Amino acid sequence: MDSFIYNHEPHLADFFYHYARALPEMHGVNTSVTPASTEDATLARMILELPTAMCMFKIVVSEDPAVEDSSSLMLIIP
Repeated sequence: MDSFIYNHEPHLADFFYHYARALPEMHGVNTSVTPASTEDATLARMILELPTAMCMFKIVVSEDPAVEDSSSLMLIIP
């Protein structure tokens, strides 16, 4: 790749402009992971015997990724 003078060429500024406006999944963020609800987090901590300050997350995964529209499984994880 050739170098360029960033204050004369817009390549770097263009990249950051578009990157800042891209959806989280385009940044590589796993959007299937979200904070667990208070109820789900409390129950999971109790069952797993975790401290109450432990952050808990919810992830929904397909039971069979090879099958389109297969049923999903919700996991609560620390």
